[in-house]
Amino acid sequence: MHTTASDDATPLRKWAKPQKALGYEYIALTDHSKAVTVANGMDEKRTLAQIKKIRAAQERVPGIRLLAGIEVDILKMARSISVTKSWRSSTSWSPPSIPTCNSTARL
Repeated sequence: MHTTASDDATPLRKWAKPQKALGYEYIALTDHSKAVTVANGMDEKRTLAQIKKIRAAQERVPGIRLLAGIEVDILKMARSISVTKSWRSSTSWSPPSIPTCNSTARL
């Protein structure tokens, strides 16, 4: 799920309680990384601040686990990913994303 930290209209504080009421045991909050500039992608500093907010929110909403992550873009031209290893190690998980600018014809 994305939050207002990148391109969603739902603030972090409004994600957990409704999902808990629906019976979810966990949710993953994975805003865009810096590679997706059109979606207000987050750099390392903003990501670390968002992770702190997610962990603080976890204290206020027991009974559902909030996973803090970043959506990692696979960069075609650089043959790399959009975040560093130390950056990824700060997150609960980092799902990969193939940006629309990359051709998916070979996948």
